[in-house]
Amino acid sequence: MERYQLEELEIIFDCAGRDDCGKFSFPVWYGIPVKMNWREYRYDFNLRGGLKKVSGGPRVWPEPQDVLKRTDGNDLINYNSLMLGQNNALAAGEEILVSAAEMAYDILNLSASYHRGRPNLFMFGSVDSFLEADHSLLDRLERLPYRTSINVGMESFDQETLDRLGKPLQAEKVREAFRKMQAVNRCWPNIAVSCNFVLGGDLPSRHLEAIKTLLAAETTARDRGAVYLSPLIGASRRREILKEFREIKMISPLPVFIYLAQRL
Repeated sequence: MERYQLEELEIIFDCAGRDDCGKFSFPVWYGIPVKMNWREYRYDFNLRGGLKKVSGGPRVWPEPQDVLKRTDGNDLINYNSLMLGQNNALAAGEEILVSAAEMAYDILNLSASYHRGRPNLFMFGSVDSFLEADHSLLDRLERLPYRTSINVGMESFDQETLDRLGKPLQAEKVREAFRKMQAVNRCWPNIAVSCNFVLGGDLPSRHLEAIKTLLAAETTARDRGAVYLSPLIGASRRREILKEFREIKMISPLPVFIYLAQRL
């Protein structure tokens, strides 16, 4: 690490951030930034000199824990993840998925990433596309130089809830997809499948009870196969959502998180 000081201006090179991936209860920063500190302002730049984030001390910044962040910096060494497709990349099929993942691995030079371990490959899938994913596709994803994460929108185990949401799904198919999720997480070490369920105060009471019953039936705690609970916009108050979330989290041996999609 090299440090240069010019009056109130400090510049720091090769200040290494984290090179692992995990879930933390506090902000963490990855990669290799160039840091510049001026008075109480703190700036992080990427290796091409592009601004990545700005923060500050209490005298100049409204909330010291808040950070103004710019997401894309074109740093191929600071990349270690790839997101394929949009709502249902899994439906693209075996050849397109595998060839796209392999091409991106070469173009982005992910083998030279600063981050430890395999790069991450993320994609969404529907209940139908996940059930149609056969052993051939899963085996090829397993052999890719990635840790693959597939998120499946299951929404509900309750048929009335699915109908009210306008989802063209049968509750039994959702249960089948949940069972398959558990099987994939047990048998393919480099693939992790997670699922989403909705939360909302105006949904049938059977919806919440079905989630609790199915999750409580899983007797083995695992570090993969997370369950995400997605609050419906305007359907409940924050306190009610958090109460339902805590009830589900306490009875589930699987990791349970609130699903919040936002642009930073």
